[in-house]
Amino acid sequence: NIPAEAVLLSSDGRTYVYILNKEGNKVTKRNIQTNKTHNKGVVVTSGLKDGDIVVTEGNTKLYEGAMVRITK
Repeated sequence: NIPAEAVLLSSDGRTYVYILNKEGNKVTKRNIQTNKTHNKGVVVTSGLKDGDIVVTEGNTKLYEGAMVRITK
């Protein structure tokens, strides 16, 4: 279950998210499969692993390999 605002839709209709790399300073685009919404989140059925950190804000301006800074 991830926040709905983290899920993006590509021009070919695929859903994806951006996740942080291990160093926490770049993002990688990851295609995902979703099932349904639950509360304010989306149930992800494939494409994410335990421990993946999903970008939830500013993700519409990102691209593969973009440098990011974590703010909380």
